[in-house]
Amino acid sequence: MIPELPGRARRRPIRFAVSALVFSLLGCGDEIPMAPSGARLTPSSLVSADSGAPSWPAAFPYLGPEVAGRPVSGRPWDAVLKVAKATWATPDLCNKDNKADAQALAAALVYARTGDTAYQVKAITAIRAAMATQRDGCSSAVLALGRQLGGWVLAADYAGYRDSTFVQWVGQIRTREIGGHGRWHQLRFTAGNSANNWGIWALASTIAADRYLGDTTALAEDWAIFKGYGDGTHSFQPTTEYLPGWNCTTYFAIEPGHCGSPDHNGAPVEDASRSGNTTTPHAGYVNEALSGLVIQAMLLDRAGMPAWSVNAGQLHLVADFLVRTGSWNTQSVAYFAGWMINAVYGTAYPAKAGNGGRMFAYTDWLYGP
Repeated sequence: MIPELPGRARRRPIRFAVSALVFSLLGCGDEIPMAPSGARLTPSSLVSADSGAPSWPAAFPYLGPEVAGRPVSGRPWDAVLKVAKATWATPDLCNKDNKADAQALAAALVYARTGDTAYQVKAITAIRAAMATQRDGCSSAVLALGRQLGGWVLAADYAGYRDSTFVQWVGQIRTREIGGHGRWHQLRFTAGNSANNWGIWALASTIAADRYLGDTTALAEDWAIFKGYGDGTHSFQPTTEYLPGWNCTTYFAIEPGHCGSPDHNGAPVEDASRSGNTTTPHAGYVNEALSGLVIQAMLLDRAGMPAWSVNAGQLHLVADFLVRTGSWNTQSVAYFAGWMINAVYGTAYPAKAGNGGRMFAYTDWLYGP
């Protein structure tokens, strides 16, 4: 149990205690994708007996919140099901705005909740297709990979997919030199080098990969970076856009002090600086920052680390900052974050429905009533 946060609402236990799965086998209505040879894909052909995939019913999940007991009726569930059934974007790990990973996650969640293997097949087929789209040297390669890799890993986890080819690919892509930018050209390096949205998304995907692979050494490094956002124990390299006025004294990636007007406490300083002034943060970029940060916290919490409470609840501070500066819920990519923040901290910030998040979404179903 995470201890009570000083001066803040007690953390409400998230409502997802693992329980027996109640099967509600829903008809998919989608044609099962065809293998390249024309042979019909089946779950057994996608998940081999020696792949390490969990048997069904499985204790979901390894990475994200439990799905057991989540309702299979109502608007939030219908929204997940709608995305799972839809025709998705073509995967493209070189397109920083591609959200096929979050769409595949919907199918994986439906499979995890219902056991309907048609959705498992659909998700795994997309995962396999995504791997082939990563190209070294494409523009903003690390940002595109950072925004998507974690979503594909989450989808694989919920779909019970541990094919050796995918596992090896996830392992090597973390430290592969993929180019595409003069400074940020490797995922893990970027995660520790910068606290802007490039680094934040890189760390979110790195944590997902490390947790999926069971790489405890790497997870310890991830935790040190995350903790370092708010206590200054990790050395980030400021960007050229950084404005020192967002910090009260010295550099902190998430400002822990109180200064300025409006109060800078909780400011993700790199992305706030993108506005070009120190009174109004750049709403788009600070929402990107919040999105990646809450995914990091969720994954680290699942690994047994006090990610929600560390540094006086640094994610609560960031949320407060966005609300205080009028930046809250101004970008659809961050709508999913409000449900998570409210569930964890017992807050009542406005939470919008919306499944347009990067890497993660569907939180009104996962974290809602």
